[in-house]
Amino acid sequence: AEARLAALDPDARVQYEAVKAALFSGERPEVQPVVAAIVTSRRGILVTERRDGKPPWGFVSGEVRKDPAELPEDAAVREVKEETGLEVEAGRVIGERDHPATGRHMIYIAAKPVRGTKVIVGDQRELKNVDWVSLAEAEQLLPGMFEPVHDYLAAELRPKS
Repeated sequence: AEARLAALDPDARVQYEAVKAALFSGERPEVQPVVAAIVTSRRGILVTERRDGKPPWGFVSGEVRKDPAELPEDAAVREVKEETGLEVEAGRVIGERDHPATGRHMIYIAAKPVRGTKVIVGDQRELKNVDWVSLAEAEQLLPGMFEPVHDYLAAELRPKS
């Protein structure tokens, strides 16, 4: 167990120690919300393919940091940079919900690239692929997409007249 703990990255080790301390103190650890960055550009919608396949495809997402305290919008910008190398500007909150599969509180935030749309797989341990897709492709890759996100994407990607 000590070897596995030593192999964790520093953020995961800190989180593990906090959860362990809370469990032994009898307190229930506070679970941080997860932010999903809904990034759109002229190239489409930014999606990620996970290595573990759970779920296979999704939006760029990650926990809002508790220490130091982080706003959901800042977490969205950070996660996109870490996972794709893309610099974005966060927009409005599209919606929030407790995810039906995980129970985690999700905050969906609109985002746009600041300069350029070239992306890379920034976190190769977690991600297999990062790509821009059309709305039709996103509907196939992410079945059961949260309705407010789908409505936002449909409006955002509608041809401008």
